[in-house]
Amino acid sequence: MKYIISLFLLTIVMSCNENKTEFYSAPQFRRESSYENHKDYNDVIFVINPPTDDEKLYNLMRNYNDETIAHDSVEKKYTSYHRMFFKESSKTPRTFIEDPGGFSVDILDDHVEDYLATYSMRACPNNQKMEWRFSQKGKTEKYVVRSVRNKCY
Repeated sequence: MKYIISLFLLTIVMSCNENKTEFYSAPQFRRESSYENHKDYNDVIFVINPPTDDEKLYNLMRNYNDETIAHDSVEKKYTSYHRMFFKESSKTPRTFIEDPGGFSVDILDDHVEDYLATYSMRACPNNQKMEWRFSQKGKTEKYVVRSVRNKCY
């Protein structure tokens, strides 16, 4: 009887762990670039076991951003910041490496079925405003998450 109860509890624990949403920041996609007076940063996050509910997914991604981005220091250092979220799948594993040439071109942007959202910041002309936006796949509206300085448009 103890064996059956232990097996039952183990099954419940294992099934709960399988559905836990996790975020993986892919080091192979972290890129800084500079040109003229601009300094940009790009990042890709793979979401393991994302919820199917869009609102729940949005809240999880937004909380992840709040916990992992020092907004003030990013605003001082970069003129634009882009963090793209992709669902981890067999075609886009967290270890995905882009193949940009040859006969088998395979880049992350081509996997639109696994794209989830983009969290971005851009500086307006003359550094008047920094605006953080969050846009999810399939939604035309963009959420203004954080605005700093005067409105520039």
